[in-house]
Amino acid sequence: MNLCKKDKKLKEQQQILEVKKRHISDVEQLAALIDDIAAIKSERSLYSSMITDRIFKIDWMRKARRSRSMRGAENLAAYQREISIDSNCFLYMQSIEVESRTDKEIQILEDKVLDLLWFLTKKERTVYI
Repeated sequence: MNLCKKDKKLKEQQQILEVKKRHISDVEQLAALIDDIAAIKSERSLYSSMITDRIFKIDWMRKARRSRSMRGAENLAAYQREISIDSNCFLYMQSIEVESRTDKEIQILEDKVLDLLWFLTKKERTVYI
């Protein structure tokens, strides 16, 4: 029988026993039922670990490398982020004039930035600026 089917069958048995546990008032029957539930839980955890091990091994064999390992050339997203650019776009950018500011305007902007960073220490401000 398939491991997943065995686990599913044990889960159903566990749920049935959990329902029965609520309606039992005899202490000996309750203790026996709790022992049965504990045995089923341990068996299900064993099946679960076996299932995850097999999934890991199948992934490893399918991809010819460890699963969940994203290093170097295996990180495909790094190559998918590349964007091709038309160099003719830069010719248009040369015709755009740079906005010029006077020294007074630059000083006013610097003062505004310093006002925004008033809570930093002098050393932190020098690092930031």
